[in-house]
Amino acid sequence: MNEYLIQSNGWKTYIILSVLSILITYAINSIFLTTDLYYQLFGERLAFERIDDMLNIHKRLQGVSYIILPFLFF
Repeated sequence: MNEYLIQSNGWKTYIILSVLSILITYAINSIFLTTDLYYQLFGERLAFERIDDMLNIHKRLQGVSYIILPFLFF
């Protein structure tokens, strides 16, 4: 796969795949993984403070996932 990426079409494909994966990840995080979903899924089993901690960790790591995601295609 690395030989393919060296060609210009390979880099274009890589950039398109990276941008699409970042957009899909952003859409999933903003549309589906809402705070209400976390409270509905974990509300009966965890304290609200623990759910808040989970959401804070998720928000902190969300930016890191957007940076790491393009490197996963190599």
